[in-house]
Amino acid sequence: MKQKHPHYEAIIAWANGEPIEMTCKGADDYWVSIKDPSFSLENQYRVRKEPKPDVVIVQKLYMLEKDGKPMFFGNFELTFDGRTGLLKLTRGLV
Repeated sequence: MKQKHPHYEAIIAWANGEPIEMTCKGADDYWVSIKDPSFSLENQYRVRKEPKPDVVIVQKLYMLEKDGKPMFFGNFELTFDGRTGLLKLTRGLV
């Protein structure tokens, strides 16, 4: 039986209209979209992953007064990056 091309899955996906990403071997964490892939053996290819959506949380913020009692400070919206999970935006709400 003939062995499949190393990029067989990506080639079939590309032929079916799926978007393809490419990375150089050894740079697995940096993928770029490519319209016309060459499917070179020196590179790696995959179907483009759907980006994870950002996570938005609305949180009440309290500050402590000098006597230690909590005082409501306001509502804040926190946006976390869907890919990295890191906080990327804070916004005070009225």
